[in-house]
Amino acid sequence: MKLSNKIIISVLLAAVLTAGIVFALPKMRESESTGESTGIDYLKEGYLVAHGFGGLDGVTYTNSLEAFHENYQKGHKLFEVDFQFTSDDVLVTLHDRPEPIGTFEEETQNVPYTLMSFEMICDLMMDYDDFYIITDTKYNHNLDMQRRSFDYMLSAINERDPKLADRIVVQSYTQAMVRFMLENYDFKSHIYTLYASPDTGEEVIEFVRETGISAVCMPIGRATPEFISALNQLGVFTFVHTINDTEFIEGLLQMGVFGIYTDFVTYSDLEIDRRDRYPEFAGGKYGEHE
Repeated sequence: MKLSNKIIISVLLAAVLTAGIVFALPKMRESESTGESTGIDYLKEGYLVAHGFGGLDGVTYTNSLEAFHENYQKGHKLFEVDFQFTSDDVLVTLHDRPEPIGTFEEETQNVPYTLMSFEMICDLMMDYDDFYIITDTKYNHNLDMQRRSFDYMLSAINERDPKLADRIVVQSYTQAMVRFMLENYDFKSHIYTLYASPDTGEEVIEFVRETGISAVCMPIGRATPEFISALNQLGVFTFVHTINDTEFIEGLLQMGVFGIYTDFVTYSDLEIDRRDRYPEFAGGKYGEHE
């Protein structure tokens, strides 16, 4: 972890202790309009998110089949995955690959690990029925490319089993994208991620109150005690990315953050059993590891 991140977390935790802030923890909330669950079943599988399928051999962002297998065996069930299109229109697991991107076959030769198409991920989901994919499509402000990305995903899903869509957690980067996804698709689970959002904290709070979005992810610099507490009180589950230091992960969890995106930390590295704080998840595999 960068020194600046350590300083930020130390200051945040000191503020919590000094002010004696007591955090209301988020609870499952019901949609006011439909009375149905707001799509947080995936949270029963844990509070750690393996970033880019998790680290592998000390390397981050591989988004590879090998990274999945290694981190699944370590107990991860929530996987954030980066997606981009190849030049021959295959949606693959790439992180911010600079243009020009080659064909799928060409790109498989450019990486030392197994590059995955979305079809391969669907097949993996058919083989393993207990993990979720959190999308990171690398087209933050381009709704046409977002439509192309998610139309592609749904086509691959529907060729196999439409129920796989329930294990896709859509990560959106702006209010416009959140609204676009809610209006045009039927994915159950959504996260509003703030790393590319211009919203102030107050604007985020008003937006999630209006739309019923149940989870917000943010970089460490935005995770102030007041912001986390305000979201918790709305019933919003908060995530912070990307943290690889166990001490600071535990500090953030104590501060009221629900979950952490991480490259290398596993449940066995942490001393916190969170099922006592979130009893609604105790019936699932929440927080367990191999």
